[in-house]
Amino acid sequence: MNKKLLRYGAVFCMLLGIATNATTAAESILIDFELEDHANTLHSASEWQGKTVVLFATSREGQKHNEDYVWSAPIADFIAGLPASGEFALARIADLRIVPRLMRGMARGMTEDAGNPVPLVLTDWNGDFAQAYALDDSSYHLMVFDAQKKLVMHEALQTFDQQQLAAILVRLEAINSATIQPPP
Repeated sequence: MNKKLLRYGAVFCMLLGIATNATTAAESILIDFELEDHANTLHSASEWQGKTVVLFATSREGQKHNEDYVWSAPIADFIAGLPASGEFALARIADLRIVPRLMRGMARGMTEDAGNPVPLVLTDWNGDFAQAYALDDSSYHLMVFDAQKKLVMHEALQTFDQQQLAAILVRLEAINSATIQPPP
């Protein structure tokens, strides 16, 4: 009897684990969004129609893992050198939901960073993007969506790791290869 109870308990826990780790449709595709950049220009997912979208998403706490652009610079440089680099769109998304309304102008100015290899930064004042993809605040997130808006890569980056970067670049090369279509 106890073995049966343990077996059923284990099955229940496994099912519970599967249910809590299940990915919803919104988390597996690029959500439709409208976010402003630092100059108050509105951007949406539709402007990247048909492109592979590479997003670096973070809160202020997670940004510390990209100081001196240790993650974004080599990734942006690698993409720029790909044969299909024109088929990629890159942007940063700043999760600013904790910023009080009175300080938004100052926070918007702080997101502008002329030296960043990914100059477009979108301000997410409500944290919608972070919530849709369950992004933790302690990481610098790399998310790649293919031309059909399907999430094909999501890495929660922290301390720089050359081996992890190499693995990411190999995956980006594979995504690039899938993007290049032979002429008819």
